[in-house]
Amino acid sequence: MIIQYATEPFKITEKAYWVSEKRETIYWLDDYGSKAHLKMWVRDERDLNASESIEFLWEDTDQPKEVNPVLRDHIHSGRVFRINTAHKDFEQWLEETSKKLTAEEYFVAGEYISNQKRIKKRLNILGLGDVGSTMALALCLYGKDIIKEIGIFDLDENRVSRWEQELNQIAEPLTDYLPKVKPITLENIFDCDLFAFTASVGVPPISITEGDVRVVQFKGNAKLVAYYAKMAVDVGFKGIFAVVSDPVDQLCRHAFETSNRDESGNWHGKGLAPEQIRGYGLGVMNGRAAYYAQKDDQMFAPEGRVYGPHGQGLVIANNWRIGQYDEVISEKWTNLTITANLQMRAIGHKPYIAPAVASGAISLTKTLLGEKHYSCISFDGFYYGCLNQYIAGMDIFERLESDPELIQKIKKSAEELDIQWQNL
Repeated sequence: MIIQYATEPFKITEKAYWVSEKRETIYWLDDYGSKAHLKMWVRDERDLNASESIEFLWEDTDQPKEVNPVLRDHIHSGRVFRINTAHKDFEQWLEETSKKLTAEEYFVAGEYISNQKRIKKRLNILGLGDVGSTMALALCLYGKDIIKEIGIFDLDENRVSRWEQELNQIAEPLTDYLPKVKPITLENIFDCDLFAFTASVGVPPISITEGDVRVVQFKGNAKLVAYYAKMAVDVGFKGIFAVVSDPVDQLCRHAFETSNRDESGNWHGKGLAPEQIRGYGLGVMNGRAAYYAQKDDQMFAPEGRVYGPHGQGLVIANNWRIGQYDEVISEKWTNLTITANLQMRAIGHKPYIAPAVASGAISLTKTLLGEKHYSCISFDGFYYGCLNQYIAGMDIFERLESDPELIQKIKKSAEELDIQWQNL
């Protein structure tokens, strides 16, 4: 294990490296700014110096030339991690890591996985409305391999009582493996590994069948998410702050910004870390894209991808590969997916079951397992949705050699999302 400051001479000479034939893990320390992640996996040379950006989502052949050959070899072997010295937890990380005799092992049989044992986690849900209650039910069934207990909180005590009884009365024959459901108080709502924010204010009535009904919920939900983000900071919460309420992307950014600023709006950087906050709305968009692809007698998996926000600005690709991306069919599926919620409203129903299960239960479970899932994550404080893994406190986002047309779509989507944020 090598702790290397970027400002200092490189510690290993090429001769010493080849003589020892060791495969050390290198932690590359530099100041990447107070809005950047603490730790990031370095996959090519540009990652050493580049600011966090959505451009990390695709391959870049224009790599820096002046890189130490030993360091380059480690990068291509997947053994380099950059550490942000401007991160609020850097000093604690450095102290803990310096005491270790060996670095953490992340690779097994060429796959990037967590070496941690699957210790079951505690998950707390705020809000037992349509989404929260449906998600809790799905988590009991889908998340049984990683979740040991689900805490539930709602201002309506009768609703809490109902779901505690209903969910705890679901059992498999001859086993006791399903997560236990436990009512919790506001005081211990952050006594968990993952906090799921599903509360919502001002959900539009079913009669609203036009426009982006997700964005109109920002004003009311922003106040709530800011309140709980600050509460999380006050109690020293170190787990995942998962936003499931709409609009997830902007609420994530709002939670990050408000928890890291004082009452006068000045940045202090002592709030929730960027890697703690994650938004869950893209999972259902993937499911809806697959649904409409099937309607056209086409397959969406495994080459299809979804990027961006849970709403306007969504990018759907029928195929991410160069020369395989079809803009016409991708745009068709994008428009159908974005308006799928309005189609459900038009027939008199709230569109919450698929989001609660696909974006909620499935994606949250896969997050805790360290498996690939769709969620929006931080790129220097800007939250954008993509396929990723959450392992050992790191966001391991997918990086592809994507079709140029698709790359331009993603860039435009990010610009539109940022403009929307400024307007909100």
